[in-house]
Amino acid sequence: MIVRQTTKELLAASLKDLAQFKPVDKITVKELAKNCGLTAPTFYQ
Repeated sequence: MIVRQTTKELLAASLKDLAQFKPVDKITVKELAKNCGLTAPTFYQ
């Protein structure tokens, strides 16, 4: 069985990944979305 991640899970994993290298308050929405292969408008939906 293939398990797919939800958008929320993808964004959370992306944030955890980026937070290893940058302070959380310096991570932009554009960076966060790009890191997991989404677009910035997807973040706001």
